Amino acid sequence: MTHDVPTTQFAFDAMNNNVYWIDFKRKAVFVQSVETKHFRSILDGLRNPKQILFCEKLEQLVILDGMEVILVDADGQHKTILVDDMSPTITTMQYAYENNTLVLGDAINRV
Repeated sequence: MTHDVPTTQFAFDAMNNNVYWIDFKRKAVFVQSVETKHFRSILDGLRNPKQILFCEKLEQLVILDGMEVILVDADGQHKTILVDDMSPTITTMQYAYENNTLVLGDAINRV
């Protein structure tokens, strides 16, 4: 990565060879092409971004932002709030490609 910021959450789009990440300092999501190394912001104005996941079948990102679960097109153009009152202790997200299901885990409350 050529982007020098605190980053710990990544998502990879193998179909288009893009890496997505959360910039915690700027509260934004960035995308970088693996082939061209060009990167840009696709989503700004997040409140408290925590996790990011790429869903291949949907070609969309799922972002955990504070207590909201947000579905965003890979280009950042269309944003849908899936859940707006999520437990603040969500610790993991996983996408099940086979049945097109998003699974959220809460290790603290064991759900």
